[in-house]
Formats: sequence, structure tokens, C-alpha cells
Amino acid sequence: MNNPLALDFISDDDLRIALDGDWQELNSCFSVGAHKSVLVLSGSIIEAAVIDHIIAEGVLSKPEALKLELGAALDLAHKGKLISKKCYDLSSVVRNYRNLIHPGRLVRLAEKTDADTASVALALVRMIVSEIAASRQQKHGYTASQIIAKLKGDTSAISIIGHLLDGAAEKELRKLATDLLPSAYKAEFEYEMSSQIQLDAYESCFRAVYSQSSASLQLEIQSWFVHLYKEGADFQLDSFGTAFLRISDFPQEPNRDVNMIVTHLLTRLSSKQSNSIVRALKGIGPHLKKADVDSFVDPLVRLEISGHIEAHNLLYSELLKSRTEVAKLALVRLKAWRTQFEKRYDADKLEGLNDIIDTLEIPF
Repeated sequence: MNNPLALDFISDDDLRIALDGDWQELNSCFSVGAHKSVLVLSGSIIEAAVIDHIIAEGVLSKPEALKLELGAALDLAHKGKLISKKCYDLSSVVRNYRNLIHPGRLVRLAEKTDADTASVALALVRMIVSEIAASRQQKHGYTASQIIAKLKGDTSAISIIGHLLDGAAEKELRKLATDLLPSAYKAEFEYEMSSQIQLDAYESCFRAVYSQSSASLQLEIQSWFVHLYKEGADFQLDSFGTAFLRISDFPQEPNRDVNMIVTHLLTRLSSKQSNSIVRALKGIGPHLKKADVDSFVDPLVRLEISGHIEAHNLLYSELLKSRTEVAKLALVRLKAWRTQFEKRYDADKLEGLNDIIDTLEIPF
């Protein structure tokens, strides 16, 4: 009976973790016949979930809602149609759960507990929590925690990520972009048997979150990246710091922060030509300086000659967007590489490189 409780609609991490712990304890108490404890814990979980729902729906402010006891919270939730009549009627079994831990009231009111009331209380917790979760999802979209849970449980959910993000509150998008997705990516990246499919799902989700974010939230995420590249540890930059980033996210006008990130990525590219670094460099063209040409061109040419499509496309598109003096210098460098390769490879192998050179020569 100890199945997970769907508490991921609760955005407050501390509250969600605490309630999950209470749910585990509740099931342990039920299994050993500790009926009074089952009712007390059931009432406590329901009270927290209902009050959180009242706050989320704007019925009362947080300070006002936190003053409510379970009975008053249930009455208010029922009146506001936040819970069904069925759940409201069944809640009588836990409505006065506080009496069970008050010696005077327990004796005076002759409160009784047995296996039947404990079973009803256990079922009621799941019913009310499920109702609230469904209501919140319908009205406010999925929470960040729910979206992460779906991606962890089924990577094919990335195919409907637009639907999952549709209607999500800005605070949930922010939490996904700057907290949950980085943490999930890092954990999978460091796992000895990590799944590239899972990593790709997290990366695609981040990109979808960014594209669906408001302009102000996108600026927050850009600032988050800048801070990460200034203060972050190597393992952060090696994992989500590279996989989630696109230079194209930043304004095309050169500035100190973007130059810092560009320099960092080009340094990493020289030692590790990973797919994630190649993707992160999308949009680098306008930011390239003459001093960057060798560190940009050389690693990508090596990848391009080995048949790396993304490296070919990056060289082609970004050099076309670069400043004239950068493109001219890159053209000289590409021709020098071609001269070397002509001694080692046949014409078919050089076709992609020749296409890039021919395209760059047209403006000149």
C-alpha cells in the first residue's frame, strides 16, 4: 500500500519533502496497527495540502491561511469548490485529529481509533492530494517538479514538452531552468551508467523552457549563465553549463560578459571537441575577434573532415555572420588546412571544406 504520494504539485521543496516523509511514516504506522498515529499523520498531511491549495488559489494570503486549523481549512476549501463534496464528507474522520494528541480532549470527547477509521484516513489522504494535484495542473499547468518527474520516468515525454510547459507559471519555468534541470543533468552526467538519451531530454527541455520564457525571464537566465561561468566549478561547466548554453541567447552586440563566455568555450573546444560545446557555440559569429580565429577554426576543421555535420554547419553559418576582417582571416586559415589535407585525403573527403571556402570567397 505504500505507493508514492503525488505531492509534486507543491512548489515549496521543504514542505514537499516533509510531507513525503510524513507519508512514509504514515504507511509504516498503518502496517503495525498504530491507528492513532495514522489518523494524526493523515490529518496533518491533509491540513498542509489543503492550506497550500488555498494559498495557491489566492483564497487567503499565506499568513492568513497558516492560521487555519484543518476543520476551518476544509470548510473554506469546500465552500470555494477547491475539494469535492465526497472528500469533504469523508474528511470527518480526520477533521478533529488534533484532539487525539490533546489528553484532556481525548478523554472528554472519547475519541476512538480503530483499523477501519485508519483505513479511511489513509485512503482520504490519497484522494484529497490527487484531487488537488489534478486541479492545480488543470488551472496552472504542470509544476517544475512534475515536469522533471515525467522526464525521469519517460524520456519520450520530451516529444510533448511544449504541451507540458504550456501554461506553466513563470516561477516554475525559472525553477526548471536554474535549479531542477541543472541538478538533474549533473546527477545523470556523473552517473557511471549515464544515458545520453536522458541527458538529451534534459537539454531539449531547457531549450524549450528558454524559448517559451518571457523576455525578462530570459534576461534572468542569461545572468544566471554569466554568474555560472564566472563562479561555477569545472564540473558544472562541463555538464549543464555547456549543454544548456547557446551564445545565440545573448545580444549580438559584443560585451564583456559574452566575451568572457566565448573565451571560455573556445578554450574548452581546443581540448575537448564535444557535441555539446559545438552546439553551445551557435551564435558565436558576431562575437568572434581576429585573435579567436585559430582556436575556433582549427578544432572544427578537424571535426568537419571526419564527417561531423554539426561542426560543418557551425563553421559555415558562423563565419558568414562574423565581421569582414575575421572572415578574411578565417578564409586564409581554412585554405591552409585544405593544403595540408590535399596531401592526405581524396577530393570527396574535402568536399565540405571546399564548400565553406567557396562560400566565404564570394563576398571578397
